[in-house]
Amino acid sequence: MQLVHGGDWAGYRAEFGRDALDFSANVSPLGLPEGVARAITAALPTADRYPDPLCRELRAKLALHEGVPAEQILCGNGAADLIFRLVWARKPRRALVTAPTFAEYATALESVGCTVERFFLREQEDFAVTDAFCAAIRPGVDTVFLCQPNNPTGQLTALPLVVYPNSGEHYDAVSKTWHHHGEACASLADYLPQWLAAGAKLIGGCCRTTPKDIAALNAKR
Repeated sequence: MQLVHGGDWAGYRAEFGRDALDFSANVSPLGLPEGVARAITAALPTADRYPDPLCRELRAKLALHEGVPAEQILCGNGAADLIFRLVWARKPRRALVTAPTFAEYATALESVGCTVERFFLREQEDFAVTDAFCAAIRPGVDTVFLCQPNNPTGQLTALPLVVYPNSGEHYDAVSKTWHHHGEACASLADYLPQWLAAGAKLIGGCCRTTPKDIAALNAKR
């Protein structure tokens, strides 16, 4: 069996008789933080139980730290798990990825029968994502994966980050109506500081946003 995903330290050790300096996975070269080790030790008495499948306590603390509703946070068993969940939920028919990039994008897309188009990054351009990538997003492409920073090149795109949110409501395709889930959604302007901190250059609005929302964004910038 050939593994595409990185982090196979056991296979490397078996083949070469030593441990690798592995740049293929998100693993700290500094080792396990002491605080994490203490938390694992403290949790050992409950290791015979299934973990909370909804990660309620973790999501509550992350929501407090990030300043977002817990309902907007999804926890998974690593990035690959969340990539597969997203693809299985959307079931895209045609998608665009860069090449080279993280292999799990294409693997997940192909698992639902999606046609994967690849935009090849050029060595003479230092594997940068340029405006030509945007031109490759043709009609019919319904999903685009852009890794930031890209794996394995480590490149960040210089293209502007665009925020194009809806109102936060959910659309019921049966009744053809929009609904709030739980408490009323926060104002889009409340999220402006974190969008700007993330590097957003263009901020607008999609479904169910109004001129009032855009005016509030403009007043708070």
